[in-house]
Amino acid sequence: SVLLTGLALFGSLTVAIAIAIAIAIAVAVAVAVAIAIALAIAVALASGLSLRIAGPVEEQHREFFDEIMQGAPSGVEYLGELDRKELWTLLGGALALLMPLRWPEPFGLVVAESLATGTPVIAWRMGAMPEIIDDGVTGRLVDNTEEAVRAVEQIDNLCGAARRQQPWRPRRAGRPGAPDQPRPS
Repeated sequence: SVLLTGLALFGSLTVAIAIAIAIAIAVAVAVAVAIAIALAIAVALASGLSLRIAGPVEEQHREFFDEIMQGAPSGVEYLGELDRKELWTLLGGALALLMPLRWPEPFGLVVAESLATGTPVIAWRMGAMPEIIDDGVTGRLVDNTEEAVRAVEQIDNLCGAARRQQPWRPRRAGRPGAPDQPRPS
């Protein structure tokens, strides 16, 4: 709404700025997606595991994404956008969900969905990930590819068996004011 308000007040200058910002954001998103895919592939290759990528690809990034996937090694598969049942089946059968995002993700619905299926999450220590993932219990927080590879190798020892036997609960459960505790007076 700020850009629309600015558009009404400043005319074509704001349109040019808005277009430049939109182009910069589109390029940044495309680069961020490419980096995330490259990191995920590097972790999978170093771990000797296959990698399944699922989710929508925006039309403006389709050609770029297709080029990345054409160069992907064997064992890397793009499944496309999945319906809820397919997604939950995929997540529930995975060793872990890898979140190699290099931007401060404010939430990440797929992280909550993965935890709800009992599948641990390996994520870069950015954005909301430290608030969602209880490191060593519901997954691992990492700072680089090497740590992610170690986390994959140790995931069952750290949290896999225990996590799959208990339902997910928010990290803050048990603290005063959390849903499972009385509110402080």
